[in-house]
Formats: sequence, C-alpha cells, structure tokens
Amino acid sequence: MRTIPKSRELIFKQNTTRTDIYDQTRSKFKGFSFIRLSEPRSTFLITQGAKYVIESWDHGTKPLFSGLRLFADGLFYGDYLNGGKRALLIVKMIPGELIVNLFKTYPRRNFQNVLMSFRETKNPGNHPGINHLSPTEPEAGLISSTKINHYPND
Repeated sequence: MRTIPKSRELIFKQNTTRTDIYDQTRSKFKGFSFIRLSEPRSTFLITQGAKYVIESWDHGTKPLFSGLRLFADGLFYGDYLNGGKRALLIVKMIPGELIVNLFKTYPRRNFQNVLMSFRETKNPGNHPGINHLSPTEPEAGLISSTKINHYPND
C-alpha cells in the first residue's frame, strides 16, 4: 500500500450566520482561525479547473488563498505557502464541515500517488457524514421513539 506524507488535519465547522465562512474547531493551529469558501471569479482559476476558492486573512495578510480542484468525490486539492514554499493541501467537504489537510511540501514526483493514497484511506465514504445518517427507521418510526421489547411475551 502506498504511504501518504504526514499532514496536519484541521476541522472547520460552517458558521451559522455567514454560510461561506467556516470556523476552526479543536485545534491550536495559529496560521488561520477561519476560512472562506467561494466559487472562483478569476479567469485564471477557472481555466486551471478550480471548482472552489479557499481563503483566509488576518490583519491585512492572506495566509491562505488557493483554487481547489476536484480529484475524487468530495475531495479537492490545492496549494498554499508554507514558510515561503509551495505545499499541498487537501480538503474533504462534508455538509456543514470542511476537513483541511496541510502538508509540509508539494510532492512533485509522486503527486498522483499521494492523491490516490489519500483517496483510498481518507475517502468520504469512510465517514458516515450527514447524508448517510437517517433520523427515522421506515417501519418503526423515529429512532428516538422506537421501543425495544426484550421479552417476547409482553
């Protein structure tokens, strides 16, 4: 099995008042505390195949700005600057949540292998997500109101 270079995984939850903003949760990462997800407007990003733009800013600087290209269902890749050098980022999109994986470098030689390995091990199908959880059981009604009878004669 192919190996994936180490990355830092950051989880962002969708802001309830501004749905294009995702706020960072459960991490002490200081690079940026929120990200904005939008559709690309520049011709350059569109012709490069970007489906989305991910960006963040802090006191007049933009620590993150990247076009995201689809490489598997729910998985997108782009790049960002890490210490002045280009590095890979992979974003998993789940309704209401973005999982951003920041790599230390951009794997030029084995780029396709890294994407394929990531898809195999971190595929959105491995996470139940929101669309896969059902609030009801068709024959029994709401799950919370389902009564289980442990005694067959009662």
